[in-house]
Amino acid sequence: MERLSTLSHVIKKEAAARVAGSVLSLSGGYSDMASDIASPAPIIRLEQDGGLQRYQQEFANIYEIRRDFDSALNIDTSYRLLSWDAVKSRNRFEQCRDKREQYGWLKNEYKDIASTLRERYNCLESPMDFFLGEDGNLYNSEFPAEPILTIIERGVLYQEAQGSQEIERERSELIGISKVQEYFADKATEIGSTMLLFSPPGTVTGSPYVKKFVDKYVLSEDPVTGKRIVTGKRYSTIMSYQEYQDAVLSLDPVYFDDEEGTIDAILLRKPIKLEGFENHERLLEQILSFDPDALTGYEFAIVDMICEPIKPLLIDAIVNWNPKTIAHIFNTLLHIGDEANALVRQGDVEGIKAMLVWSRSLDQEKAEKEVGRRGNLPIEVLAVGCGDSGGFFDNSVGQFGIAPENDPNLCRCQGAKPHFHCGGSIEQAVKDEDGNVIYDETGKEKIEEITCQFKVIVGHGVKKCPECGRGAVCA
Repeated sequence: MERLSTLSHVIKKEAAARVAGSVLSLSGGYSDMASDIASPAPIIRLEQDGGLQRYQQEFANIYEIRRDFDSALNIDTSYRLLSWDAVKSRNRFEQCRDKREQYGWLKNEYKDIASTLRERYNCLESPMDFFLGEDGNLYNSEFPAEPILTIIERGVLYQEAQGSQEIERERSELIGISKVQEYFADKATEIGSTMLLFSPPGTVTGSPYVKKFVDKYVLSEDPVTGKRIVTGKRYSTIMSYQEYQDAVLSLDPVYFDDEEGTIDAILLRKPIKLEGFENHERLLEQILSFDPDALTGYEFAIVDMICEPIKPLLIDAIVNWNPKTIAHIFNTLLHIGDEANALVRQGDVEGIKAMLVWSRSLDQEKAEKEVGRRGNLPIEVLAVGCGDSGGFFDNSVGQFGIAPENDPNLCRCQGAKPHFHCGGSIEQAVKDEDGNVIYDETGKEKIEEITCQFKVIVGHGVKKCPECGRGAVCA
């Protein structure tokens, strides 16, 4: 991609300037938590041992948390399939039985937030990492408390309890992953063996599953432990149903023989083994239509780094459970991410550098001020891989709504009506103490960039800032 050549050096330099590490501590040390994984529970299929009844208590807990969350924000999220759901994150935290599981939850939440951003900004490749337990079950490498199939099964049954119109598709996803697990758990399966799982959009009218993916799973071996692991990638494509069908038939001419159901359900429940092909990457390039507008790994890493200072605030708000704070922080995360994503897509190297420097300067106090400034700004709602990606307020509806005038995050400086400050950028000439313009050695005016402070009054229908030209700052 053209953008990649101009941006790769930016991310390399920035990565070198930052030190990895978690900001949040869940009241305890975790240096020794990587060992002693809890004994896994056996997989129980949907039609066995009570089905929904197995999760009745947990679902009741989710419903209670959701009532509290929705009541605090005066919204209704029960009908929405969300790409990131604060209620389910809180429920997972409450299910933790000790500090070891809390640590696993913490790592998994950071991973989930990154996945949410990947989906929102349409990343070309998304990583998926699992390991095979001694019981033959696949586990999330960051959250090994229960098998992947149990997690998916719970999700399928929850959607079913919520009245999902795509039960066949959702159950097919569970069946497909179970076949991947069965193949890789077989000791006879050789290291390097690969499977593809095709995930087209949903076929039901109004389906929340609108994205087009192809998942690749590869059986590998941990170089340190020698244990079998499964590394995966999710590719973003622009394929039609017909192109999905053609790609599958090019690998297996009898793939659809004796199959019944919708094409999405068939593809999701029937992964393909890649056997007899020497170069899998070249094969995928030949049979798949990758999304040319998707972000590369380098490009997404830039967006993710810029968003990084906000993530600990979000995690902390979930732990301490403050729905309004969660909503404001999540809005801020997406607002900053949207701004960074726009710069990356424009190939604006100087703008990206400036935003990386700004992001690196955000300590907790400054990050909290950003939440106060951005927490109620409008967030565009996007349909992504597994639901809606947007904020939790009424102004996060894909068009610009009106924030409540009594919102504590609104500014009331200088006696003005409740408002936001634009936050866009304005270039102006640098002046000395006497107000005289300063020139550089070439005779050109020195220019500095300042933050636009134009007051956007709530309810005044501002679609474009008259000071800096920034579009759609508020309604």
